[in-house]
Amino acid sequence: MNPKLKTIQRNFARAAACYAEHAVLQAEVEQRTLERLDYFQLDPGVVLDLGCGPARALPTFRDRYPRARKLLLDLAEPMLSAVPRRTRFRRLPHHPIVADMHHLPLADASVDLIFSSLALQWAQDLDAVFKECRRVLRPNGLLLFATLGPQTLHELRRAADAAGMPVGINHFPDMHDVGDALVRAGLGDPVMDREELILEYRGVQDLLADLKRIGANTRLQASEDTPRSLRGRAWLEALNQTYAAFAQGDVLPATYEVVYGQASCPPQGARPQDGSTVVGGEVHIPVERIRRGPRADTSCPDPYPPAGQNTNGTGHSTRPLASDGAD
Repeated sequence: MNPKLKTIQRNFARAAACYAEHAVLQAEVEQRTLERLDYFQLDPGVVLDLGCGPARALPTFRDRYPRARKLLLDLAEPMLSAVPRRTRFRRLPHHPIVADMHHLPLADASVDLIFSSLALQWAQDLDAVFKECRRVLRPNGLLLFATLGPQTLHELRRAADAAGMPVGINHFPDMHDVGDALVRAGLGDPVMDREELILEYRGVQDLLADLKRIGANTRLQASEDTPRSLRGRAWLEALNQTYAAFAQGDVLPATYEVVYGQASCPPQGARPQDGSTVVGGEVHIPVERIRRGPRADTSCPDPYPPAGQNTNGTGHSTRPLASDGAD
């Protein structure tokens, strides 16, 4: 396994016990992505939650697609071990799979719906992951996902640079580049859109601790010209000072650019598309795939906490900042 993937696997394995409590933004984005299923007429036989974490989407899949086989795939085995087998009144049958998303241990054309929420940003080769999705999807199967864009944690990156010790944050691909990767993989009808969400913190220490609790560990690396005196507590004090330039009242914002995408597996014999469809501000869905009737209830039942405002006393909340999507 790639050394970087081993590090990711280790970090998320360590965070499995407390992930659900602290992954507030992840819960919100997953809920918003699940709501997009309302626009599709689907009766899948097999659903794959790619990079499922503690699988908070499982109750929704159970309610929407009761006859479907639910596959839960994650790189970290402790995450899958934390998935409940039942809610208060009903069992949640599922099939856990510990695997790398770059090499899916699934047969060709064996999945009808691939759902992925905030997992693809950890891919070391996005083209390879999308090609695997294309391989395992059945004709007319759907890939629906959310990932992170380049504006994610830009305040932390800029404040750390100003403090003289850059933070090792992933450089996430632009929305258009993700759309291009879908086309290169041979997936059809790709549609992309984005929005920005903000988490609010009392201090930088709270932000860094939160990243660690959810497994998104941030590497603090001193540049070659950083004075030795500017390390440890002294550096955190400097980071607090530089981050203060972004303060909004008494809180420090942490921006996340969320990129949503969808694509389908072309029918057998269909020619691949020549280019991606990136729609600024709107998601365009083929009319024949729009579901008629009332909006489905996509709220997560027990034992999972509701997405949205954080009430667990961790010192931060989530709220929309700006939206280029149609939420």
